[in-house]
Amino acid sequence: SLKEFERATRDCRLDLDKHEAKVLFDHFKDEDDKINYNEFIHMIRGDLTDSRRELVHNTFKAIDHDNDGSIDIHDLRGKFNASNHPDVLKGKRTE
Repeated sequence: SLKEFERATRDCRLDLDKHEAKVLFDHFKDEDDKINYNEFIHMIRGDLTDSRRELVHNTFKAIDHDNDGSIDIHDLRGKFNASNHPDVLKGKRTE
């Protein structure tokens, strides 16, 4: 909603007055007066550059151990070592 959008812009310390927030909200909203998160992020960030897309693709391939086109907990466990995470070291969490 517009009210939530105004609150979010304030929380992010964007210096928008009510009119500016409404114009921006109206630009991004759909027919249900909602802003789709993925579409919003895509409009803000734009498309990935070729080099960035290649980096994402290579990283995904490196994690997708069984090459099934998705990353699940088993793939992550095989590639991620949490033993040196600060919360693990402090005993707040386990690996």
